[in-house]
Amino acid sequence: SSSGGQDGLTVVSSPSQDLARTNRVYICAAEFQRRFPTSSGHVAHCVVNDTFVYTVQALDAVADRSVAIGNVQRRELHLVVGDVVSVVPFQWASPAHARVVMAATFEVEPVVKRHATADHPLEVDHEQL
Repeated sequence: SSSGGQDGLTVVSSPSQDLARTNRVYICAAEFQRRFPTSSGHVAHCVVNDTFVYTVQALDAVADRSVAIGNVQRRELHLVVGDVVSVVPFQWASPAHARVVMAATFEVEPVVKRHATADHPLEVDHEQL
């Protein structure tokens, strides 16, 4: 489902499996400078298709006017390769909020539904969350 309009970027696959697992989206350095001119470095935060916030990173392996999005992220955004999407800067409520979130690291294990049955429902240990 595309909503990128005239300024949209074409969705492409991540350049590698390692990058796909980072939960980041990637655009070329020139595109990064056009869209995130006030960002220091080559990393910023963006909203893709007015839906989810991602860390966006400049990566020259990505073609101009394209955004590389991993398969998991494409699924949650209901996108396929070739869709055109909007990628806009995310506005933090304050610089302090940005520093706290950027310092956080999360490890997430995928939930496997096939192990849950009517006799043994899927349980989540809230202590581990």
